[in-house]
This record gives sequence, C-alpha cells and structure tokens, in this order.
Amino acid sequence: MVGFSTGSFRFRVQMFSSRSDLLRTLPKNEGYASYEADDVTHLFYLISCEPALCFRGPKLNIALSGPDHGLRPELLSVLDESMLFIGFDYRIVAVNLRSGQVAFDRDLTSLFHSFARVPGKSPIILFLETGAAAMNTSGAMLWDRGNDLLTDALLTGSKLQLSFADAPSLSVDANDGRVSA
Repeated sequence: MVGFSTGSFRFRVQMFSSRSDLLRTLPKNEGYASYEADDVTHLFYLISCEPALCFRGPKLNIALSGPDHGLRPELLSVLDESMLFIGFDYRIVAVNLRSGQVAFDRDLTSLFHSFARVPGKSPIILFLETGAAAMNTSGAMLWDRGNDLLTDALLTGSKLQLSFADAPSLSVDANDGRVSA
C-alpha cells in the first residue's frame, strides 16, 4: 500500500492479485468507478481519495485492473482545479475531486510510464514507452514527440531532453512542443 497527502486530500493506492480480494476491501454500499483491461494476467488496484476535514468533496474509490507490465498506476493531483489524473496501461483517467465524476478517459498510443509538470499553468507531460506527450487539464493532447523506445528524459525548467534507443535525441519546449537543435 502506498499513501500520500496533499493537505487538501489523502490518497491511498493498494494492489491486489485478484478481483475478489479487491471487492472484499470495498465498504458495503459504496460505489466505485472501474476501469478494466482485456488481458489474462491482471493486477488490481484500488485508489482511495478522501478530502481533509476542512475541504469538501466525496470520498472516492477507483478500482483499476490491467495487464502486469511491471508498472503501477501513477497519480498526479492538480489541486487548483480539484483534479486527480491517473495514468495506467494505455490510458489517462481524470477525476474531479469535488464532484467525484470522471472528467475524461483518454486512450494513449503507447504504454504510460509517468507524469511531470512544469510549475505554473503548464501542460501535463506524459512519459510514454515510445516518447513524451503533453495534454492540458481538459484532456486535449497538445503535442506528441518520439516514435522510438524512450530511454531517458530530463526536464529542466520548461526544457525537456528526450533520449531514445535508436533515434536521435530531442530537445523539446515542454510548454508548446517545439523541437530545438
């Protein structure tokens, strides 16, 4: 189990080896959103979100299942917009923490690895198996760079340096996706 707090919300991620184990941990009569992949070898996750005492919002349980790629779901909270972004498998799901509703569910063209964000009102950077992409908090894709196995990435300010297995390295402006020499 992994947990963290942002001050406004507390998050907990639990992993289960079977759907029945996951369902046994859910409180009775409490709903949950479920996202499942069609694969034989699954891991099951339960993401619990609970507002701190002085903040309003529902307690949320989000159940995920997907193939065992060795990657766990990644969470990114954008508190000024009360949003939680969950990256896993080949998708990004955004949940409004105030309403408890799914804001969007976006499929990706490559296996998701992790999030990054330049401080301020900047795009959300997605590190994928075959490169990097950026989206805004509404789920619109802003840019996508790379088509080879991403081996290393370094974000310094708004400059993103991407290294690939066989393709040349790229230097990308994280805000607008422009490639520079």
